[in-house]
Amino acid sequence: MEILEIYALVCEYCLRAGAPRPMVGQTWINSIDDNWAIAINGKKEPQELRPDKSMGCKLKEGEVAIFYNGWLAAIITPFQGEICAGEAANERSFRAALVEAMRDLPPWD
Repeated sequence: MEILEIYALVCEYCLRAGAPRPMVGQTWINSIDDNWAIAINGKKEPQELRPDKSMGCKLKEGEVAIFYNGWLAAIITPFQGEICAGEAANERSFRAALVEAMRDLPPWD
């Protein structure tokens, strides 16, 4: 799966889960499930974002941080990034968590 597909899936999740619209000038942190969390920076200035019980990180405008059990698993943009490739925390398990979390969310308009 290409990183753009993961970024697009994160964007869909954000729209359906109630992230601010538009994200320009905003930051947003959300737990996807018991393991995964995301942080997004829509501000022009770099921001230090820290989901609950995580190590946190500094994000530039448009970057998404992905955390697994509090550990930074990736920083992605629509153009670049790599998700960790562990046995439990990897691109496939992150995608599955997003899809599962969206199962009960309303469609976005």
